[in-house]
Amino acid sequence: MLSTVHTNDAVGAITRLKDLKVEPFLLASTLRAVIAQRLVRKLCDHCREPVQADNSVAAMLGLDIGTVIWRPKGCEQCSGTGYKGRIGVFEAIKVDETVRRYIYNGGDEAMITRHAFLKSPTLASAARAMVAKGLTTAEEAIRIARREEIDA
Repeated sequence: MLSTVHTNDAVGAITRLKDLKVEPFLLASTLRAVIAQRLVRKLCDHCREPVQADNSVAAMLGLDIGTVIWRPKGCEQCSGTGYKGRIGVFEAIKVDETVRRYIYNGGDEAMITRHAFLKSPTLASAARAMVAKGLTTAEEAIRIARREEIDA
């Protein structure tokens, strides 16, 4: 079964289900994966322009100062906004045996997060990758990323 739950991230869906009184043993035995998505504005391919990341943007995104990122400019193609369409940013948790144990034994979000994202991207890291590719802006990445990941 597929369902939607409004949360800030994938791990938050597990907590929300617990808050809705779903028993941990049921979650642990039936949940297979959780995917979180956010939409960011996509830079217009026709007018986006490169700039060097300043100190504050580089620090917030974990980039080197001077890294080339992109910003909106505006043209006829995008009606002067600098953006054309939206693109999805995703994170996914595979509920493996370790995550099952954490859910069953009442593990907190931090424990689940540390294990779940050892080898897969978080919303913040996926958004940073889109900034590096010139698909969206640093501001869009910062807007959708969890605060603690930006500071890490």
